Amino acid sequence: MRNWSGRIENTSRSLLRSFGALFFAPGSVSGLLFLVAIAAVAPQAAWMAVTGALAANAAAHLLGGIPKLIEDGIYGYNGVLAGLGSMAFLPLGEAGMEPVAGGTWSLVLALCSGALAGVVMSLWMKAGWAEKPGLPALTWPSLIGVWVFGALFSALGLVTLSADAFFLPSSTWGFSVGMA
Repeated sequence: MRNWSGRIENTSRSLLRSFGALFFAPGSVSGLLFLVAIAAVAPQAAWMAVTGALAANAAAHLLGGIPKLIEDGIYGYNGVLAGLGSMAFLPLGEAGMEPVAGGTWSLVLALCSGALAGVVMSLWMKAGWAEKPGLPALTWPSLIGVWVFGALFSALGLVTLSADAFFLPSSTWGFSVGMA
C-alpha cells in the first residue's frame, strides 16, 4: 500500500509542477493555483490539460525518462500544452462561451497528443540535444503532438479544427467586457 501512495504522491507532484512550469513557477503550490484558475474559467480545458500532462509523464516514464525531471514536470509541461492545444478542435456552443463536448474523442485527442509530446521530449532528452547550447526543447514537442494527432483525427472525421476555436472568442469576450 505504501508503494501506491508514494506513486500517487509523485504523480500528483509532477502533474502540479507541470502546470507551474507554464508560468515559470514550477512548484506544486503554484501549479495547483494555475490548475484551479484554468478549471474555474474553462473546466473542459483543465481536463484536457490534465489528460495531456498525465499522458506525457506516462510516456516519459515508459521510455525511461529521467525520474527527477519527470517529477519536476519537465515532460508534463509539454503535455499540458498539448491538452490545451487540443481545445482548438472543439467548437463553441450556441451561447458562444462554452465548448461543445466532443464526446470521448476530445479527451482521446488530448491523451494521444500529450503522449506524443512526452515521446518527443523523451527522445530529445535521450539524444542529448537538450544539453547542447542553443537547442532547448521549449514547446515544439506539444505542437508536434497536437498537429500530428489533430490532422489524423480530422482526416478520420473524429474531430474538426474549429473556425471558432475556444480560446480566441473567450479572450475577445474578456476584452469586450472590460471595454463596456
